[in-house]
Amino acid sequence: MRWKPTINSIALADWDLDGNVDGACGYFFGGLGLLKGTGGGIFTGAGNIYGGTFALESLTFGDMDSDGKPDIVVAGHSYVGILRNLGTTFAPVVTAPANSVREVSLGDLDMDGALDVCAGSSPVIAVRGDGAGGMFPATIVGLGEGSAEGAIVDIDRDGIRDIVYNASSGASVFDVKYARGLGSFTFAPPVVLAPATINDGFVACDLDADGQPDLIAMALGVSGVRVYRNLSAPAPLTLLYGIGTAGCLGTQGVSATGLPTVGNAAFGVVLTNTPLTAVGLGIICDIDDAAGSDPFGLGILLHCDLAASTEVLAFDVSMSAKNSAYLALPIPNAPVLSGLTYYTQFLSLWPADAACQSSPLGLSSSKVLRIRIL
Repeated sequence: MRWKPTINSIALADWDLDGNVDGACGYFFGGLGLLKGTGGGIFTGAGNIYGGTFALESLTFGDMDSDGKPDIVVAGHSYVGILRNLGTTFAPVVTAPANSVREVSLGDLDMDGALDVCAGSSPVIAVRGDGAGGMFPATIVGLGEGSAEGAIVDIDRDGIRDIVYNASSGASVFDVKYARGLGSFTFAPPVVLAPATINDGFVACDLDADGQPDLIAMALGVSGVRVYRNLSAPAPLTLLYGIGTAGCLGTQGVSATGLPTVGNAAFGVVLTNTPLTAVGLGIICDIDDAAGSDPFGLGILLHCDLAASTEVLAFDVSMSAKNSAYLALPIPNAPVLSGLTYYTQFLSLWPADAACQSSPLGLSSSKVLRIRIL
């Protein structure tokens, strides 16, 4: 009788960079299998990777060594691990110890340009990536709490990513909690977002295109999903409007990270519902086109009136692995700026094979955010 491994997790990415979607699947009894996409939805086996305590609970892809190739991040029962992408195969797993890990989530928690790991475990931990495919010792986020899942998302739109998780503090008490990122890989004490709810995994997405991330969770015990809308008030002196041109995740929203005052070096804007790990363009102008137009025939609506504006600035924007982008816009300490109004909009480039695109060039444009400087 031929032994067949039990597969309990799967993730997709073009790991060999040939333009076709590939994948990997985790085996409950040890190791993972590589899948190579040949196009047209067909996969072929590309070998198995085994080793020691390599029993997988879940896996995901992320570029952990900043070389442009997606690596594999795995969660085992007693560790989190990274398998670096060598092009045609993967290096042996590098692990960091953890307890009762079930899921991992990726994001740049310390804003150093390298992906970090959040692990749902007992307790909830964050593991800083070193940018070269390795990891530093874990930081405990939920002391005395356990969780099967956690998600990295900038809940409060301050440009620093936070951690959301379903906390278990014993006696069947479960709460959705939020640990605010403070920078330098530190976190505020967790607070309750939603009491007495049991979920199994979170996905962040801006459902109402207001520039703020909402949460969708798999709800245990009710055979459905729960939606947690982000009801945070927009930053004062800012207004979001227009329609833009939707991308594959719907309309793209924009929100400010704080009060636009003269001398606010921490000011910035967040873009939501973007492509994964792509490059976009941010535009700032001083005259808007509220209805939107397409002066260059790109198949997208622009809400900045580039012809009428006396000031136009453009910035490269790097999208994150969580369908969002952050653009730092420090406001100079120049009193002459007080009372001026500017408009910012983003353009994003989607994959060439994205059939959802209405633009023939695979572009989308966001709503426009009006910013009045105080």
